[in-house]
Amino acid sequence: MSKSQQPSPAMSRQPLRQYTFTLSAHTAPGDTIKLVGDHEALGRWNVSQGKEMQCTNFPKWTVEVNLLPSVEFRYKYVKVRADGQNEWESCENRHFRGQHHHHIEDEFNVRKPPVEEDFLVVPARKARGGPEEVQEGSGVIFHSNTFAHLEFVKREFANVKAELEELRGSLKATTQALKKAAGEEDSKIEAQVLELRGHLEDFQAEQNEQKKAQEQMRRSFSDLRLEAKADRLVPQIFDKIKEKAVDEMLPRILAQLREDLRAQPLGFMVAWSGVLALRFRGFPSQLVALKELMDGSFGGLCPEGSGSKFPKATLGALRAGQRLDPEQLQKLQGLCARASSRLSAASLRLEVSALSLVAYENRALERRFGTLPLPLGTETSEPDVAPPPEEQLKASEAVFKETLDSGYWVHASRDGNREPHYRDPAPGTTLVWDFGKLSGRTEIDALLQELAAFAQEVEAALPGLYSFFEHRALHMTVRAVKG
Repeated sequence: MSKSQQPSPAMSRQPLRQYTFTLSAHTAPGDTIKLVGDHEALGRWNVSQGKEMQCTNFPKWTVEVNLLPSVEFRYKYVKVRADGQNEWESCENRHFRGQHHHHIEDEFNVRKPPVEEDFLVVPARKARGGPEEVQEGSGVIFHSNTFAHLEFVKREFANVKAELEELRGSLKATTQALKKAAGEEDSKIEAQVLELRGHLEDFQAEQNEQKKAQEQMRRSFSDLRLEAKADRLVPQIFDKIKEKAVDEMLPRILAQLREDLRAQPLGFMVAWSGVLALRFRGFPSQLVALKELMDGSFGGLCPEGSGSKFPKATLGALRAGQRLDPEQLQKLQGLCARASSRLSAASLRLEVSALSLVAYENRALERRFGTLPLPLGTETSEPDVAPPPEEQLKASEAVFKETLDSGYWVHASRDGNREPHYRDPAPGTTLVWDFGKLSGRTEIDALLQELAAFAQEVEAALPGLYSFFEHRALHMTVRAVKG
């Protein structure tokens, strides 16, 4: 605002007066009108800060502005189009001086097209067949010789209409012919596709048979090699075991244990590399002591792996070439949670009365060179009903909680530990609780039924993704010996 526009102290004490601006303007749907000027109340020529008018009675637009009676300013009306474009009046700036009437009426100023003498303006009238009148002030402009050519235009229009009907009929006939031809062609293509699909299925079946034959041949050669090795190695393995362990120290160690150790299965989990496992509550204190005695008494034991540092049984692994995605992991964790709830409700406490020293051909223990049962305790031993040590409980729980972390998919999708890792030849020796061979006992059978139900649920939710190990080979590893 210039100095001349700055209000004097006397002016600032004057009461404000309400002025009503009314504008007559034709607008399109979605358009608005704004009152803009160099006065602060009108946005200082900034359209976005101008006064928005209301359409009270089309085409009348109104807005009320509180101003000092002695104020003076310049202003214009602006149409704000629905597309965001602004259309200013084409006239000079309007001039407002104080002391005017309270009601100011204007008309939106636009340049009108020239109407020369050789043009006729036909006034607006009701649209044919329509109840609404054309807006006041609109009309149709015709050249003066238009009426002289009207009959000619009518005849030409009739000719065009006849040609259009002829073309419409021709187009209809052509469309029908094309549809018929397309239908016949589609039938031929569909028959060819079905034939090719049949050939492809036959080819895939043949390929699968060849793969099975190759795998069988590979396993046969592996069996032959293992049998040849077994003839030489098994006697040596068990001779060394008997020489260094069974005949000397292991019986004395096992005799120190109490009978009837208890193992409590807690639930299912997705371990690293997507391996599915059954976790137990924790190693009983007697088995913890056994592992410590073995580490201190036997030379040449292999280092203890992470798989036997907390009690678990490996149930199944991803097939070769498979990898879990985050969605599949989430689905598996849901299945594990539901199956774990069922298992918890069963409250199984399983008797551990003997361990097994196993010389195995593969890590799943489905194929073995031999198994040596080792009973626990003596006839005078008392049952061990004490819970696992606190550190064992914490270790088992910590491993399980890790599987629930938001970033656990990185571990669950790691390479390694697929089905071939467990089923391909990999000889070794391990000390285990062979609970898969104890079917016939009530609680063991109840556990095996839960394991079978879990495997069926996984296969139904993620078909073909996992391979589960045979029940007779299921075991809880106590301590690896060799391998």
